[in-house]
Amino acid sequence: MALNIELGWSRPHHEFATKQDLKEMEDRIMATQAEVIAVLKSARDSLKQVNLDVADTSIKLGELTNKITQLEAAIANGVVGQDLADLAAEVKTLAGQADDALPNPVVVPPPIS
Repeated sequence: MALNIELGWSRPHHEFATKQDLKEMEDRIMATQAEVIAVLKSARDSLKQVNLDVADTSIKLGELTNKITQLEAAIANGVVGQDLADLAAEVKTLAGQADDALPNPVVVPPPIS
């Protein structure tokens, strides 16, 4: 009798799992997977939008840099005043800082099948 009491902890605390128990466990696992899928899809969509925004900003910065280069040529030829030249230099510096701050586009991995 003492041996049975000492080994009582090794006995299962529940009966065997029923078909219903297994179905409920499967439902919980699948629900968890569906939640993870939803979160990953949302993250994927956000990353795609970030990449589009970064690419668009890069294009606009490129266009701005071209305009500044044209303006610098005009400044060098004495066509514009000092106020405009100073403003162009400040904008050029800010454009360079913005370009440096832009991250490289994030590569979105292909979906896992």
